[in-house]
Amino acid sequence: MARIILTLLIIASFYILRLDSVITYDEVYTAYVYATNPLVALLQYTLPNNHQLHSFMVWLSTTLLGDSIIAIRLPALFASMLTLSMIYRLAKRLYSENVAWLCVILLAIHPLFFQYSLLSRGYILSALLFIILIYHIKFGRLWTRSSTYVVITLCCALLITLPTMIIAIFGCLLWGVTFHNFRLYRRFVLIPAIVGCIAGAMFYVQPLMTGAFSQFSAMFGYDSLSLFMTAFMSEYVGASLIAMVMLVLLVIAILNYRKQAKPLTHLALILLGITIAVLIVQVTVTGTTIFPRNLFFILPLFILLIGNISQLWSHKSLVYAVAIALLIIGGFSLISTEPSITDNLISAIEANAEDSDYLVFGCCQDGPMRYELEKRESLHLIDPNKDYDRIVIFEFSTSFDEMITRYNLPANYVTACIREQWNNFTPYVCRLP
Repeated sequence: MARIILTLLIIASFYILRLDSVITYDEVYTAYVYATNPLVALLQYTLPNNHQLHSFMVWLSTTLLGDSIIAIRLPALFASMLTLSMIYRLAKRLYSENVAWLCVILLAIHPLFFQYSLLSRGYILSALLFIILIYHIKFGRLWTRSSTYVVITLCCALLITLPTMIIAIFGCLLWGVTFHNFRLYRRFVLIPAIVGCIAGAMFYVQPLMTGAFSQFSAMFGYDSLSLFMTAFMSEYVGASLIAMVMLVLLVIAILNYRKQAKPLTHLALILLGITIAVLIVQVTVTGTTIFPRNLFFILPLFILLIGNISQLWSHKSLVYAVAIALLIIGGFSLISTEPSITDNLISAIEANAEDSDYLVFGCCQDGPMRYELEKRESLHLIDPNKDYDRIVIFEFSTSFDEMITRYNLPANYVTACIREQWNNFTPYVCRLP
């Protein structure tokens, strides 16, 4: 127990070193639009970037601790530490204490898990609830009244966090049928799960009534399965050398099919089949797919499957050597993250902007830059009501003409614009004629 506690403290210290990195667009949107009120957080599903249960937790955190980047990100960080703890508990029941320890380290140093542990998004929370549901179905005391409330709560919470978690719920429920008495399972798990899903669906009444989900599908997703697969491999495998090594270990673990990992292998296959079916139906009906990050909950499951190569960890000295090496290499890679676009943009502005400039930003840098400039007491740079000599237009994914319309820029400025080099950026600089 002391070993895993020390490991979690080391991992937490790596994460905390990066906790105050510059904010991202969806985080700003969560903090300023949804996490301002508990009812807004839980009931206003106006865009899919409101992960409702997580937004509620951000509201709670910022209400108690104040409006800071730490408070905004604390729920995700807390959920990541709980997820690692649950991975340890589940892997220990399936394999051994040594294998469980290595699973925790492997998951903690995966770049995608690290990324979402530091972003104020609901993906880590969804993974935590998913792992708890797996543990409960496999090892919980299901045939009790209290178990029904646990299942209801977990299914409801999963749906409130992300509606796409219906894939995880359905996969887990179907998986449980394969090794539980069906009559008891139906009474104590299936029926409570249906009740929980219905309760969770009630939080999406607004978009369901207005038909907004069809609009969301066109705004958030890819246009083909090939683009989805390319993005999936890039995010889950191509993110770093460590992620590629983990894929190799996963393939070895699957080929080395052993009794300990049999339940998880079956669950992974069930989830794979359901996900492929959902993607095919979605792209056929709507012409788009979900984003790969909506399947983030499978990452802890893949790490657990790697534990199937447990015979490699039979020697205690080897386990300690591998664990320490992973912590050192993984920790170094985590804290040496490359600067983001927002970091570079701030540097460019600090080097080139003048106090009399009016800066405007395309999506999706407008929100992060407003937050970061406010932190630096430089909000006057984006104040359209001041007297300014130049308008500096950073396009990004928004066209020049769209920027003019969005910000209602005066024609006598925008007809006299030239490109300038601001570090790695080439904004339009429009001077008063």
